[in-house]
Amino acid sequence: MAAGWEGQAACRGLDPALFYPAKDQAEQARRARAVCAACPVLEACLAATLEDEKRLGPYDREGIRGGLNGRERYLRQHGAMKPRRRKKTPTRRRASASQKLATCGTVSAHDRHKRRGEPVDEACAAAKSSRYASRRVLAAEEHPECGTRSGYLWHIAHHEIPCEPCTRADLAVTWFIRQTARA
Repeated sequence: MAAGWEGQAACRGLDPALFYPAKDQAEQARRARAVCAACPVLEACLAATLEDEKRLGPYDREGIRGGLNGRERYLRQHGAMKPRRRKKTPTRRRASASQKLATCGTVSAHDRHKRRGEPVDEACAAAKSSRYASRRVLAAEEHPECGTRSGYLWHIAHHEIPCEPCTRADLAVTWFIRQTARA
């Protein structure tokens, strides 16, 4: 037999699942509260529960104990609910008067012109186009080395059946990506 107030509790011997109702089980919650209301050691149970949960947040308390649900126990102990934290959405910073705007002839200046709906000058357009001109696209006659993922993608882009070494390379890369995604 349990020592102290636990031995006199009205819930002793009952199914513990009764005291952990789902949100849509109002009848079960009402029955659990009725058991607690008739309990001779209700105050001792509630005091012990509040002591056990004093470091828990408002959303970490479960079940009906001492006649109260988790939210009610938190309110009894702390007086108010802490709001759930929401992720902050990044806001765009505007350039202050002390910050210099990007000079024309740069990619940043080109983007600024587009953002503001201004006409893009030749220097900015040239900067933007030269940024992407350095990225070389393989011509149809150039074929990357077989046995690589690039080779596999070249085969697919040219509507060919990939060779065996390229297929193995693609499978190895895919397997590696999936393994690292699980970690």
